[in-house]
Amino acid sequence: MIKPEIIEKTTFENLYILNQALTTGMFTREFMQRDLEISTRVLHHWKNKGLLPDNQREGWKHKFNFIELIYLYTLVELRKIGLPIEKLKLVKKCLFEKVDLLELTEGKVEDMDKYIQEMGFEDPEEEKKVIDLFKSGKYKKPFSEMDVSVLEFFVLNGIQFRQQTNIVVFETGEAFMYNESMYSSEFLAKINNHVQIVIPLNRLLLWFLSDPENFKFASRYKILDETEVFILEQIRNGKAKAITVKFKNGQAVYLEIEKDKKVKLETRLQEILLKGEHEELIIKTQQGNIVYTASKRKIKLPQKNFK
Repeated sequence: MIKPEIIEKTTFENLYILNQALTTGMFTREFMQRDLEISTRVLHHWKNKGLLPDNQREGWKHKFNFIELIYLYTLVELRKIGLPIEKLKLVKKCLFEKVDLLELTEGKVEDMDKYIQEMGFEDPEEEKKVIDLFKSGKYKKPFSEMDVSVLEFFVLNGIQFRQQTNIVVFETGEAFMYNESMYSSEFLAKINNHVQIVIPLNRLLLWFLSDPENFKFASRYKILDETEVFILEQIRNGKAKAITVKFKNGQAVYLEIEKDKKVKLETRLQEILLKGEHEELIIKTQQGNIVYTASKRKIKLPQKNFK
């Protein structure tokens, strides 16, 4: 597991290292059987077959962290297609295999320009910090001390950098993970004939976020940023007729919220003038009388310097 004390000692904040809140949240054991949408019978069966994550029992109760939750969601997906227990064991072995983070990073350092481009820096100062850190070699000690599994690495990396990440399971039960920048389309097409299933991390995250309690967890530990939380809250309150998110260069830039409201025209105009917001107001009438107003509100979303 990535150790929080190592995270705090390094200045390498924007590359394969998440902020303290996110890292803490990933490894905090907050989830129990009732949070999993998995029956007690199934959970005990998986335990007896050696499928549960190691070291996840506290006292007489099973408690799981976020990474382990993603793994259990993966098992559910694989059981839907009938993958047998022996192959599930191999999936577990592959996903919890340790990653040599230093070796992986040094491979990237050999092609610095391509690596920096993959990271998508928009702030020149942030980019310069990463380049200087690579050149100094100061990343080697903390990276060599990190104990991180394949699943931990790719889930953390996928969330931090908002990269499309997939879990690939072959017919043999062997599994690996990759993100959108790792392999060419030619390589993925070549191995496609041997793939049993591809599970997008986004699908597992959507499953997780469908529970309102998990939504609070995601907000608290920065799995979702402020912009994403705001957008989802607008969607969840159910008061909008339509919500449109405008993107530019892969980032959400504007949010348009359409609402129908029965209200006096004078009152609505006063609200708009007082708020000073950009809002389009449409007046609906019936037999010469105002029935309701339809409004389209345009909100500029905060932009991140680092993707």
